[in-house]
Amino acid sequence: MQEDGWALTCRLPEEAVEGTARIRSQRSVVKVPSRTLRSDRTQCGSKKPINGVYKSSEYRKPSKGFDLPKVGSAVLDLGAHVGWFTLWCLDNGADKVVAVEATPASHSFHATNFKDDPRVESIHAAVVSHDTMQSSPSLTFRIAPGGNNWRNCVDRYTYWNDETVAKMGRVTVPTTSVEKILAEHPDIHMVKIDIEGSEMELLETVVWPEHVRYLVFEYSIGTRADATSRFPPIREKLELQGFRVQFAPSFWQVVKGKKNAVYDEIVFCKRDVGRKFFSTSEEGEEGGASA
Repeated sequence: MQEDGWALTCRLPEEAVEGTARIRSQRSVVKVPSRTLRSDRTQCGSKKPINGVYKSSEYRKPSKGFDLPKVGSAVLDLGAHVGWFTLWCLDNGADKVVAVEATPASHSFHATNFKDDPRVESIHAAVVSHDTMQSSPSLTFRIAPGGNNWRNCVDRYTYWNDETVAKMGRVTVPTTSVEKILAEHPDIHMVKIDIEGSEMELLETVVWPEHVRYLVFEYSIGTRADATSRFPPIREKLELQGFRVQFAPSFWQVVKGKKNAVYDEIVFCKRDVGRKFFSTSEEGEEGGASA
């Protein structure tokens, strides 16, 4: 396992690492949105996501084999907000985006922004595991203070202190599961997750079907007190399902308890063609190769 530079957490032969981690993209990437989206008036509604998604290309690492999104691919956007990541995928060649957003106001903006685009399906729901959806068809959702709508979260996963929670708005939102969406859309090639703490439940429980080749998720290392202890088994589960898991060295220093987290971190996961797939539901039993 590497602890310096970008961390390649699963153990691959040297030739495999060299063949996959040094790929550089030859295509140009759109750095400016093709159009304006309707959003709230806060920086979280427009300026911040444009800077992160477009200008910084924070969901791409072509030098590490993550030249995303793949042209002609289908993408699942979990935590879609008003649609900047959705639009970025379309601007950069994706043919289809299924977008899920729990915050009622943000979903309303997203649905309006893409109502005339047949490539986009906009879903209003909190995304959870299959078992949670079965037991809880709806959940309480907390609305963050100060217009910081990127920090809205499911009530039971809130990381705000008690004084702040007491001042936060709350709404009831329907739930849907990753498993349900992926079963309905077997062409989805990439999944992006930015759901403010709820990602841990998904990463701990979901067995990702083999058509999902890329996972890119924001991990709440900077906000959730239990994030560091939960990450190693999450990483192991992903590795067992055939993913290479990569992250910045600063993230690993936080996991090891050597550094305090300031912000959440984006983690990149990729299934390479021909890698073995081990179903975590069948211990030690080898499944088919990923495609």
